[in-house]
Amino acid sequence: MNKELEEQYFIWLRNQIAHPKEGVKTYDRLFELLHEHEFVWTVPGDKHRAADGMELRTDFLRETSFSSDPDWAYAPCTLLEFFVAFSRRASSQTDDPIAQWFWEFMYNLGLDKFYYGAKMTEDQVKEIFEKFVWRQYLPSGQEGGICPLYKSVPQDQRKVEIWYQFFYYLEDQDRAL
Repeated sequence: MNKELEEQYFIWLRNQIAHPKEGVKTYDRLFELLHEHEFVWTVPGDKHRAADGMELRTDFLRETSFSSDPDWAYAPCTLLEFFVAFSRRASSQTDDPIAQWFWEFMYNLGLDKFYYGAKMTEDQVKEIFEKFVWRQYLPSGQEGGICPLYKSVPQDQRKVEIWYQFFYYLEDQDRAL
C-alpha cells in the first residue's frame, strides 16, 4: 500500500472533523485507533454506511493529485471513515457542521474523554468500539450506541439501521429537520 497516500488521506480525514479545542486536548491517538478498527455492519442496510465511508476515498482522490492504489481503494471501511461519512450525512440533514456531529457521536460513546494525557486507556477505547460495532448496547441505544434514545424507544435500536437510528435520535432530541 502507498504509505504517503495513506498518510495524506488520514490527515485529510482528520481535518474533516477537527475538534475546536484540539489545541487544549489532542485526539491524534483516538483518530489513529478509529482508523485502525474496521466498521463491520451487522444490520443489512448498514452496508450503505460502509460504502459511504469507502466513498470518501474517491472524494480524497478528486481533491488531490494522488493515484488510487487497489489495496487501499478496496480495503474495508474503517471506523474513522464511517464516522466522517456519517457525520457528513447528518450535517446534510440538519445543517449542523460535520465536526459538530462527529464530536456529538464521540460524546455519546464517551470517546471524547480519550485525549493526550487522559486517564482513559486504549483498551477501554477498543471495548467501546466493540460494543458499538457489535451492537452490544441497550435496546434504547444507550451505553454504546451513537444515537441513544431517552424519551421513547419505538423498537430495539440494535436491530435498526444506523441511518434510521439517527432519525429516531433527532426526534428524541426534539430537533427539527
